[in-house]
Formats: sequence, structure tokens, C-alpha cells
Amino acid sequence: MSSKKRLQTVRNSINEIDEKIIELMAKRTQLAPEIATLKFSLDMDIMDSSREKDVYAKTREVSKKYDFDSEIAIEVMKILIEQNKKLQLKQLEKLKLESKPISKSNLKSE
Repeated sequence: MSSKKRLQTVRNSINEIDEKIIELMAKRTQLAPEIATLKFSLDMDIMDSSREKDVYAKTREVSKKYDFDSEIAIEVMKILIEQNKKLQLKQLEKLKLESKPISKSNLKSE
């Protein structure tokens, strides 16, 4: 195989991996509303520093397993965690609005 063909083959492999990475990030992010709903029902805060520490520890462990720079992996996880927090906060606001009791001042007069 020529070098040009091999380069294209390797690039195609990278493209497939990139798509899988994005698919997995999307799947992770799609869980945010459910996490927020569960936290709301358990009266938990969206921010959970203990969970974040666990995620970063696991990220370091998995990075080591795959001989990948853990600092890069941690930076990616920070971005994902921040995105999930935003989505969870959005879901939490929605839940709070839905659970707000109806008062006379909330009703429109006909």
C-alpha cells in the first residue's frame, strides 16, 4: 500500500473514532436531565464536588490503563461536567416551575 493510501486509511480510522467519541459525549450529556430529576427528588444540590473528585480519580485511572495523558483527559471531563451542570440546572428550573403550587395570583381572570 502506498503511503498516500495508508495515510487516507489512518485518517478514515481517526474519523470513525472521532464520531464514536462525539456519540459517547452526546450519550453522557443526554443523561443530565434524568440526573437532575433524580437529584431534585432526593433534594440534592446539582453541584456535587465529591462526585466530581470521583470522576477525576476514575479518569486518571482509566487514562493510565490506556497510556493516555491524564491531564488532557481531565480537561475533557471538566468540559463535559460543566456542560452537564448547565443542563441539570436548566432541568432543575423546569422542575421547580412545574412543582410550583398554583395560587390565586397565578391564575388569570376570565
